[in-house]
Amino acid sequence: TDASNAIQQRLQAMNSEHETLREVAPEPYSCDASAGAFFLFTSNVDAHSFDHFDACEVRECHGNTELWQCSRPCRKEIWRAPLDFGFSVDLATMEASEVCRPPLALYFDSLDGGLDPSEKETSSDADVQADGSIPCVGHVQRSERINMLRGWPVFGLQESRHGFDSLNRPVCRHCGHPARPAILMFADFNWVDNQAQAKRFQRWLQAVMEEAKSRDRCTEPLKVCIVEIGAGKNVPTVRRTSEKCADKFQKAHAHCTLVRINPDFPEIDGRAPPGQQFLSFRMSGLECLQKLHTA
Repeated sequence: TDASNAIQQRLQAMNSEHETLREVAPEPYSCDASAGAFFLFTSNVDAHSFDHFDACEVRECHGNTELWQCSRPCRKEIWRAPLDFGFSVDLATMEASEVCRPPLALYFDSLDGGLDPSEKETSSDADVQADGSIPCVGHVQRSERINMLRGWPVFGLQESRHGFDSLNRPVCRHCGHPARPAILMFADFNWVDNQAQAKRFQRWLQAVMEEAKSRDRCTEPLKVCIVEIGAGKNVPTVRRTSEKCADKFQKAHAHCTLVRINPDFPEIDGRAPPGQQFLSFRMSGLECLQKLHTA
């Protein structure tokens, strides 16, 4: 659409201006494309967003479990885990002891639906789940992730192998201390955020507001819709971000609608700015989206 193209052009211009101001810490993945009419802001840490959205249009405000960092941390850097990485848990004791990595073929066979019978003897009983597969990225019991991490740039098998030689004891690739998932936990002062991702989101917001301000607010205003799904109040980061963004878009002369879908707390937390539309749906996310789709 015209709006999407205009936003992308503004983003590309911003990125060119900031080309010489790249982050000191390298990005965990390359991202050269620019978002357009869509952007996903999420507090989920499972990285499932990349199954359906491109890396350039995702902001994970609490990180994701496929990215790792030094637990100290010795530096502000995060990196991707190999796709075959997983934990070996003894289901009898629920302990993840320090063990050697099983052959890589076992992991990739599990992605294809099961282990080769001739290779099962090389894996311990604790490694193998009831359906005969080894826990690893992309293996879910209820349904198959047919688009697993499709929006993430492809990387080689050896690209982030360093530090993951011991199955249950990943270490920092720089200092050798224990590594940890780069996700934000309570009272967590050592979390390393994905700064490049955060800047992409902020620049996209700026591009949308600039596009809104460039239009005639009476004859051709920019129409923006924020759809918030299942964001509760215990950790209200997403709810607050939705309302703050709606306020910013409205002040930039966009016609903004905030849609809140929540079975427990569908009401607005504060007051909607003058002229802003607020729609409330007291139901689950999937149910609501299906009904809206068929309406």
